[in-house]
Order: sequence, then C-alpha cells, then structure tokens
Amino acid sequence: MDTEMKKQDIDVGSAMETMKVCIDMASLEEKRINKVCREFYEYGKTFIDNLQREVVLPKKIESITTLRNPSGQGTKKWSRYKMIIHLRNFYLEATHQQLEKVVQFLKNFPHVEINLSIQN
Repeated sequence: MDTEMKKQDIDVGSAMETMKVCIDMASLEEKRINKVCREFYEYGKTFIDNLQREVVLPKKIESITTLRNPSGQGTKKWSRYKMIIHLRNFYLEATHQQLEKVVQFLKNFPHVEINLSIQN
C-alpha cells in the first residue's frame, strides 16, 4: 500500500479564500502588550483592509502561595504573591498570504504570548 501523498492530492483551497482569524495576546506587563498591539495594528493596516483595533479583555489576577523555608524554630512561613495577566484580542479576516505575513511579524515579540486560531 502506498502511503505517500503527492502535492496534487492535497487540497490547499483557493489562495484568495479568506479565513476568520482570532489572535489572542497575553503578557504580564501592560506597557509591552500595548506596544505590540499598536505596532501590529499599524503594520496590519498596510495590507488588511478591515482590520479593527484590539479588544481589551479584563485582567486576569492569579494568587500564588509558596512555602518559605522554616525560620529555624520549626514554624512554617507562607508567602503570597499576586500575578496580573493582561489580555488582548484581534479579530480579522485574512487570506493565506496575509496570515503568513502576520505570523512572521508576530514572531518578533518573545515577551508576549500569542495564540492564533482559525475559526470556521
């Protein structure tokens, strides 16, 4: 049985077919995520016609409790920390070529977690 697939057998779809794309961004620092959103919007406006501004989602506040080393007297000490995660969303319709440009641009921001999902 031949398990190899030829390029002709793979249905790529139309090159100009638009896809609905959701870009989720998250960061611990609000200034950095705002800078990324501003730069992405300016860059995306050059080749995506109907690009809208980002949707600002509510902050996610997580509390982290850790056990510190005992103080020598056998008592446990606990430390509590608060972590604030800033979230942004972009919704857009793009072709495959436009989506490749978007991905290449967003690779340049390692301090912001970026998830890209294609919706039907």
